[in-house]
Amino acid sequence: MSETTNEAMHSELQLREEQRNLLALKKAVEAGEHSGESGQSLWDIAIQVQKKYECRPND
Repeated sequence: MSETTNEAMHSELQLREEQRNLLALKKAVEAGEHSGESGQSLWDIAIQVQKKYECRPND
């Protein structure tokens, strides 16, 4: 295959991956919108996420 063909195929694969990611994001946003209001504040959620992903000594 020529370099141009490889570049075109690579671009197509990237575009498809971006489209899949956007579709997944759209579905996640819609699910969130339909799930109702959270009883937690944004601050509470941020703290939970920070604790979940903080580095642990044995990781």
